[in-house]
Amino acid sequence: MSVPSNEFLPVLGEPTPMGESGTVIASPHPIQLRAINHIAIRVNELEKAETFYTSFFGMVILGRAYRGPHGGYRPVAVGYDPHTARAGNMEADVTFLGSEALTFALRRVGRGDRVEANAVLDHISVDVDVHGFAELRGEVLMRNFDVLALAPESISFRDPFGVVWEVTLDEVGVSPGLT
Repeated sequence: MSVPSNEFLPVLGEPTPMGESGTVIASPHPIQLRAINHIAIRVNELEKAETFYTSFFGMVILGRAYRGPHGGYRPVAVGYDPHTARAGNMEADVTFLGSEALTFALRRVGRGDRVEANAVLDHISVDVDVHGFAELRGEVLMRNFDVLALAPESISFRDPFGVVWEVTLDEVGVSPGLT
């Protein structure tokens, strides 16, 4: 097995290889990730995706939610019916599916949107403790990363390489992705 070349890896303190204005610098206090919260996948049709993942992987629906104006989630009402919701233009924005090992967040992007084959991964969500969350939030803001959503228990941002991260405060009793 060959060792990959490091010619495209950024040198600390130099501009990123993508030509963005930010620089890649070492953090004085690395953030300790606790666990993957969920993996978010963009889908055109939420109901079809729910059917596929529940039947193919044996996942169960953990909940559905609407995306709030600042990035948090609001759970949909009990008794949610996708057909009625579609007719009333009140479709859920995300469905959380779970298995013993993993949680998926299926994020609806709209039936008319084109989901590119290389862009179906929406974001990676990870959990951190209270100290790690405060530290990471400060680092993201000080480094002027592209902040996509900011809520009391979560922050979403694009790193210098284009990966979207959602970092969630890991608190007892908080359901995955429903922060």
